[in-house]
Amino acid sequence: MHVKLAGFGILSLFFIMIIPAYAEVTEFSIEKSFYTIEEGIVFVGTTDQKNTMINVVLENPNQKESYFIGVRSNSDGVFKTSPKNVSDFFSTIGTYQFTAFTIQKDDGMNLALEFDGSRVLEETIQYYNWI
Repeated sequence: MHVKLAGFGILSLFFIMIIPAYAEVTEFSIEKSFYTIEEGIVFVGTTDQKNTMINVVLENPNQKESYFIGVRSNSDGVFKTSPKNVSDFFSTIGTYQFTAFTIQKDDGMNLALEFDGSRVLEETIQYYNWI
């Protein structure tokens, strides 16, 4: 009995040392500069840990939140989602907020995408020169 408990304890310690307790998304964007309504959108990014599960949540312009996709980062910490039809997720014109995270959404990385009715692109910030 003591041998089994000792073996279990050693195995548990091994897993604690190997499996990271927490990873962060360090980069998050779309693969192309824009997508049309007929295309499949692909999200890409990196994490600070390899082989980590990444969750992506979407909040539409009406502030309704829904689960979008999950993907695992590779041995280099890079992740890439499979294409998802733009028309399946973007219907209302406006700004959509996406958050990629590993464990807690509040610790995730945000991405704002604009949908104009025919295409999706990263939100642009306009600067005005008042001189």
